[in-house]
Amino acid sequence: MLAATHNPADPAEKARILQRGGEVGVFDGEPPVSSTGEGRVFVAGTQYPGLATARSFGDSGAKAVGVIAEPAVSVAALGRQQALIIATGFSFFAFCILSFGWY
Repeated sequence: MLAATHNPADPAEKARILQRGGEVGVFDGEPPVSSTGEGRVFVAGTQYPGLATARSFGDSGAKAVGVIAEPAVSVAALGRQQALIIATGFSFFAFCILSFGWY
């Protein structure tokens, strides 16, 4: 699989978040990161914003503590007998429809 989850508990994502003054944890009542491998991004000492992804567009509070909008890009050569599936969010498809008339 070429996709990345951008989980805040991933070592590289977590290092960036901690370096910029954020914390990786969970909301009260959620299973701990140590048991799930999943985390959320918080401003140190708070439960804000609580994003479950380390990469996002437009959240200035989260940006201040290491959430970035830089996508992960993977490239792979496909053979003649391989298929390609593009999995993305609704916003990407809406952009393509509005910009290029794809439908």
